[in-house]
Amino acid sequence: MIRKILVTIFVIISCFSISFSQTGQGSIEGVITDPDTKEPLPFVNVIVEMNGNQVTGGVSDFDGKFDIK
Repeated sequence: MIRKILVTIFVIISCFSISFSQTGQGSIEGVITDPDTKEPLPFVNVIVEMNGNQVTGGVSDFDGKFDIK
């Protein structure tokens, strides 16, 4: 009886961990600023590379903020 309960709990936990492991998409957020004046830089292209290939990218807004999903 205890073995069946433990197996059931293990299966339930495994199903939850598998279903939630791939659902969340991360994002990269930041602010592009000029190194000398510390002012935000608008409309700067930001790219993400993996193994030398461009994967995705984005553009900073008027306040220098960017968000890449």
